Amino acid sequence: MTTTPSKNILIIDNDLALAFELSRKVKALGHAARFTNNSSEGFKLAYELAPDVIFMRLDMPGLDGYTVARILRSEPRFAATLLVAMSEQLSTVDERRIRLAGFDAVLYVPVDGPELEPILRRERTA
Repeated sequence: MTTTPSKNILIIDNDLALAFELSRKVKALGHAARFTNNSSEGFKLAYELAPDVIFMRLDMPGLDGYTVARILRSEPRFAATLLVAMSEQLSTVDERRIRLAGFDAVLYVPVDGPELEPILRRERTA
C-alpha cells in the first residue's frame, strides 16, 4: 500500500553527495524529495514543484542562498514555504542575516535524521 508523502521537499546544495544524502534521509521519513546542485535549477524546480520546504546551502556559487531566499520570499506563492538555511561552518553563520533573507531555520551539514524531524513537522504561516 502506498501512502502520499506528507511534504514535498526541495534541496538546493552545491555538494551533490550531501544533497543526495539529505534527500535519502527525507524520503526515509516519508516525504517526497528532489535535489539540485545549483541556484538556477533550484529556481526552476521551486516554480515547478511548489515545495512545502526548501533546504538551501548558504554558500552556493553564483547566487548564494541568501539571495535565492530573498527572491523567493518576494513572491506570494512562496509565502508559506518553509525555508531552511544550511551551512558547514557555524562560525560564519550570521543568524540576523539569515532571518532578514527570509529563512525560518538553519541546520549545519551534514544534517542528521534527528535534526530533520522537528523541522519537517513545522508549518509556516504566510
